[in-house]
Amino acid sequence: LEQPGVISSASLRKRVWSLMLLGPDVEVPKDEEAVEGVDRACKEEHVLHADVPRTRAYVEAFRSSDVQSVLVESLRLFCVTHAVAYKQGMNEVMAPFLWLLPPPTHGGALAHKLMEAFIFRYLERHFCVEDSAATRTAFALFSLLLRYHEPQLAAKLRNSEFDPDLYATAWFLTAFSRNLELPLVLRLWDATLAVDDASFTFFVGLRVLARNRSELLLCADDSIPEVATKRLAMRTEEEVDEVVADALEAYRATPESFRRLLRLCCASGGWRSSSVTSAASAAASASSGAQTA
Repeated sequence: LEQPGVISSASLRKRVWSLMLLGPDVEVPKDEEAVEGVDRACKEEHVLHADVPRTRAYVEAFRSSDVQSVLVESLRLFCVTHAVAYKQGMNEVMAPFLWLLPPPTHGGALAHKLMEAFIFRYLERHFCVEDSAATRTAFALFSLLLRYHEPQLAAKLRNSEFDPDLYATAWFLTAFSRNLELPLVLRLWDATLAVDDASFTFFVGLRVLARNRSELLLCADDSIPEVATKRLAMRTEEEVDEVVADALEAYRATPESFRRLLRLCCASGGWRSSSVTSAASAAASASSGAQTA
């Protein structure tokens, strides 16, 4: 490792990610091994086929038939195997793995297994549950997290009715893959795997907002969406590293009991528990009361 959370080469990243996501006892597919084909369509396959040509279309490699074919087969296999409907955002989660292990040099089997493991480890409740309750809970808990660490900024955004669903949906559904250039996604996900906690994405989002505190606090309410569109981004490796460092600091400063609530609305273990539901209800009630006042 060059520094904590940042891996020095593609070959090392492949080995480290395989070990961390698949474990030491899982046989890693060979580079040339293809994605297993399935002979039936998944639910919402028409949406899948519409999304694939749009996935990273500005990147030449993703316009190739090899990459698009693997993308279709992998997403279909995931959905059929786990009896879930295809959801927008799955394509963006798969994209970094295809960037790391590009067809036709790689057949797609390893990229698929890594994507599958990543989803179940960090994003399961967003993609493998029929309704969107987990995502709504994530928004409510993120509002509470923002209020805990950045009360002034939280009040500004709440009073401006600029709620997390307006800017953070892709953050939570794709672990920032949708929001970053692919090399930066790999760099951020190095840290995500190093922390190995589904809640870490919330802290990345928290620090992305906090880095733009001054601009957001000073702008008029009706200008916040425009300012957010321009500012809520990470465009360089240095920015990613700074956000990760700040996110780790906030992560460690947050009570474990609350980190657990964040974690459980993303992955298995009881995000439907009464504690999570109560936290979401408290956030909604507090927000409603503040707006009424």
